[in-house]
Amino acid sequence: MPNKILEALYKRQAALHNGLGAQGRQLGAQGRQLDDMALANQNLAQFITAEVVRSSQNPLGFGIDDLPALRVPKWLVVDIDFEHDDTAQKENSTNIETNGAFVVTDITLLWHITDTDNDHFVGTATDYTGRIIPASAYPIIAKFGASADPFQTKMSEISDIPEFNIQVAVGGLGYSWTGAPLPAQAFYSENRPGPIGCPGWFNARDAINIKASPYSGRAVPHDGTLKWIATGYQLIGIDDVGNAIQALNNRALEGINQSKKIFPGG
Repeated sequence: MPNKILEALYKRQAALHNGLGAQGRQLGAQGRQLDDMALANQNLAQFITAEVVRSSQNPLGFGIDDLPALRVPKWLVVDIDFEHDDTAQKENSTNIETNGAFVVTDITLLWHITDTDNDHFVGTATDYTGRIIPASAYPIIAKFGASADPFQTKMSEISDIPEFNIQVAVGGLGYSWTGAPLPAQAFYSENRPGPIGCPGWFNARDAINIKASPYSGRAVPHDGTLKWIATGYQLIGIDDVGNAIQALNNRALEGINQSKKIFPGG
């Protein structure tokens, strides 16, 4: 009889031991899970804190520079052909590629001489064809003076340099970068093309329309091609910059609201 009692006690002790072992393992797993949750909360708190600090440093929110996208240097060119003595407005368009919006940092206006008739030039040089010059006399006058010979070719006559009015518009969307036509001089500073006031953008698939007309009806002095050149970069994978910036700011706001829930006293 005592042996049976001892055997029963041993079995009960073994069952209790096994039960405690299972509970211990379960508690261990729960402990690890709690540790993982604590670490996740800590990482979230660090991220949210960084976003809060960043947002406080930039009260206007996130912008183009904050968008997470591959940036590829890019030049956008729109050519408009003119002939000797043209006085009418002409235009041409190009489309932004489908794989990403185009951010513009600078705009340049150049004039590519294609005329082969020397009688169309006031200067006395004979090698005009193929030259590329500013599409306005302004940067030359500003840098060298009206009587200088910047080309060292007798092409110093200001009359040999065309002048244009320019309009930049986004086709189909009904808005214009320039509003009223701007003289080409507005796109230059003394030593370089004039930078625009802030980075602007054209969304993927936008049609960019450039209109040009001889300034004040002054006839184009010779055959050539006006080159409107936008310098900047492409945001690969972002079609609509405005929507992408809005989404980025919305996510930051959601993070701030989430932080208030996790750390109500913070």
